[in-house]
This record gives sequence, C-alpha cells and structure tokens, in this order.
Amino acid sequence: MILLNSKKIVYVRPPKTGSTSAFLYFMNSGLFNKSKDVYALDLPFNNWKSLEEHFYKNKNNYLDLKTYPTYNTFNKKLNRCVHISFNELKKQVNEIDNSYVCYSTIRNPIERICALYNYEMQCRSYNHPKRWNRPETHEKPYPKVINVPTFHTLPDMNEFCYIVCSSYLSETLHNMTKDQHSFFPKHSILWNTENLHEHAKKDLLKLGGKVNKKIHVRHKTNNIEYKKQLSTEVIDMITKKYCKDFELWEKAYAVYN
Repeated sequence: MILLNSKKIVYVRPPKTGSTSAFLYFMNSGLFNKSKDVYALDLPFNNWKSLEEHFYKNKNNYLDLKTYPTYNTFNKKLNRCVHISFNELKKQVNEIDNSYVCYSTIRNPIERICALYNYEMQCRSYNHPKRWNRPETHEKPYPKVINVPTFHTLPDMNEFCYIVCSSYLSETLHNMTKDQHSFFPKHSILWNTENLHEHAKKDLLKLGGKVNKKIHVRHKTNNIEYKKQLSTEVIDMITKKYCKDFELWEKAYAVYN
C-alpha cells in the first residue's frame, strides 16, 4: 500500500499480481513526499530501498530467508499492512474517501492462483516456517537462517486450485486468494501484470512523475501455459469463482493488446 496524501492517491496491492514491481514504479517516480505520504512494507525490510536492493539482487532466490536482512536491522514500528484493501484503509484513515484516486495491479485469475501454488512450492523448498499455522503478527521478523523440516505437502496444481475454489480455506490462504476486485473501488485505475511498464509509464508521467527504466515482474512463470496443466473442470471453477476479476483483467489487458 502507498498513500500519497499530497496528491490524493492510494495504491493497493492484491497478492500475487506483480504488486511489488508496481510499488517500486511508484516509489521511484519522485511523487512520494516524505513529509506527507506513507507506505506499508513487506517483512523484514526497514525501508523501500532495502526492499528494492533485495528485489534486484535476488531475482531467482528472493524467497531464500538466508538472503534477507538480519534480525537486528528489523524495525517493528513500520506499518506492515502491505495488502490492505481500499475500504479497510478508509476505515483506518478518516481523511480518505472516494475522491482519492486508487491504482492497483490486476492479473489473469488462472495465472494468479497457479502462481500462488508455485510460490508455496518455492517456500517449501526453502524450508519456510509453517505458513498456515504461523501466528499473524507484524512484530516478529523472519530469522536470518532457519532449519526446519518441510512444512507442507502440497497437492498437485489441479488439486490446489480445486481447494481454492471449493473448500474451506485457512485464514492465510483465504487472504492470499481473495477476489482481486475486493481490494479496490469501482473507480480504480488498473494495471494488468503483462503490461505493467506501459501502464506505469503512461500514468506516472501524466501525474508529473518519472519512469527511468522497466522493472521486472518478480516471478519465474511468465511463459508457463497454465491451462495445459489444468483440467477443464478446474478451469471452469476458477472462471466462475473469479468472473468479476476476469472481466476487469480483460479490460485492462485490452488497452495494450
């Protein structure tokens, strides 16, 4: 989340939509005013520059906890509501109303859910702590090095997508798979993941900002054709469950395709 009070703009971050890349577009645009504006930050980083350094330095192993900042550099006072929705933010900040322009990223729902599966597989390969049972706290940083057994035996991709669409979900998985449109209001300006650079360049320049370079989207699955790995039944389930997200994604996608 970024709150640009100086320009009455909010940027919200639905999980697994390339939102870190869009976050960095905003922060590098020169639009952020330190005295008036605020942002939420992913654990365990102390500032957005620290996150950016990790983002570029560890493109292929960004989930490896051994590459994260050490415990004693962690600042627990920073706001950690990274994936807060626009409506939730309005409840917390009285000044925000629908006159604020909201920006958000949006992704093809099938790719998003399958990318989440791959994300969880990578977490498992790096022996992350149990994600589904980890206490929800913003005060405990990730350790520098962790050595625990593999936390979760994930089903295959079809089973995982089926669970997301039909079964009871843990709180963590529910938050990661919520409808994308639940994060932003109807008047939002949406950047589809595939054309993130084009959207960012057009809109940030229009706002008086700058875009000096193209920022990669942090995932390894750009060229995977997920539909070939999923059953017709599962594709239909995802399409029905996330029908509104499909509609909004297709609209944003059509701008540059």
